[in-house]
Amino acid sequence: MQTAVNFHELKQELAHMGFTAPELINDLRQAMYQYETQKLTNMNTENLDYLKNSLLNLGFGDKVNAEMEQQIQAKAPEFTLATEQEYNGKKMDYTLHFKVGDQHEMYFLNRYDASLKNEADPTKDRMQTLYINKGHGITAKEAFNLMEGRSVEKKLYNRDNEPYTAWLKLEFKERDDYGNHKLQ
Repeated sequence: MQTAVNFHELKQELAHMGFTAPELINDLRQAMYQYETQKLTNMNTENLDYLKNSLLNLGFGDKVNAEMEQQIQAKAPEFTLATEQEYNGKKMDYTLHFKVGDQHEMYFLNRYDASLKNEADPTKDRMQTLYINKGHGITAKEAFNLMEGRSVEKKLYNRDNEPYTAWLKLEFKERDDYGNHKLQ
């Protein structure tokens, strides 16, 4: 059951209590601003926690967390962060690509570039762009193994989000339209 509001009576009652319309409007604006600010702060904290967990799960650790947080606080529409890891005495360089979503509320790690330098033979330097889907993708260590020419067993998801297991390997003699080695 809805109750009709008699604005004239409400105005008189509020005036009786010592309130004026401009004061009330100002108070409402401030309350709405504080509510929206708190909502945005909570959402940014949750988004930042999600990204930190994604980086941990993908094997990148927490080395870039502070810089990522600065970029998000600066509201950069997209940004990249560089990090490196060493496996078996070999250095891998990674460039992580972050982008704000269409609603300008949440940031996503969409892809990363992995680069393996071959000190003994620079002609064997390798680079590959790897894509992340909802926090899932090839980990930093798996990227190293692929770049070294090894196969990686990976749990993947089809279009219906059903999991399946597959062996992945990079084909170094073939490249796709974007310059990446084809993934078998």
